[in-house]
Amino acid sequence: EYRVIGDLANTDFVMNQVFWIGVYPGLTTEMLDFIAKTMTEFTVSVDEGLKVL
Repeated sequence: EYRVIGDLANTDFVMNQVFWIGVYPGLTTEMLDFIAKTMTEFTVSVDEGLKVL
C-alpha cells in the first residue's frame, strides 16, 4: 500500500495524455532509427489527413 497525498492531477494528466517511448538501454542505433522513422511517417500521415485507427 502507498500513501497518496493530494489528487495528483498533473500525474493523471501525463498518464492519460502523453505518448511514451521506451528508453530501454539495450536499444541499438538501428532500433532507434526505426522508431524515429515510424513516428515520422505516422505524424506525416496524420498531418496529410489520413484516417488513423
